[in-house]
Amino acid sequence: MATIDDLRRAQKDLEAKLRKVRKLTRGSPLGAADRGAEHRGRMARRSREASESVAEIGPIPPPADPDRRAACEFDLERYLVSDFPNSTGLAPLSDDHRRVIRRMQHVILHGGRALNAVYRGFAKTTISENAALWATFYGHRPFVPIFGANARAAL
Repeated sequence: MATIDDLRRAQKDLEAKLRKVRKLTRGSPLGAADRGAEHRGRMARRSREASESVAEIGPIPPPADPDRRAACEFDLERYLVSDFPNSTGLAPLSDDHRRVIRRMQHVILHGGRALNAVYRGFAKTTISENAALWATFYGHRPFVPIFGANARAAL
């Protein structure tokens, strides 16, 4: 049976060996730099796990009207009229509206640039905002910037 003195000697022996190991690894790649890398790795893992635990919102629910969703996927005009009945779907669209919407749809689906410089009251902002929603909701574009004439219009 081990006595208290035996345990104290064993503890001192282990501490001496630990000091030797620390001394030997002080200047080597296994020293402080390695411990720092291990710590950063642990912290990064912990951070990723924390982010993932709050970021997961679950599966996307099915659409209320799958047929309408499918019909609007590549038809911006139909989307604007059917999904926004109180704004872009409120009144019939003019030929000018249709031309602008077709140009926006082409740019969203195939790339390019478009500038909508039309008269006041045309619904440029409403159409642009709703088209940006269409582009992102259907996954046609991950990011859609909309620019205004000045800071107030941009907000």
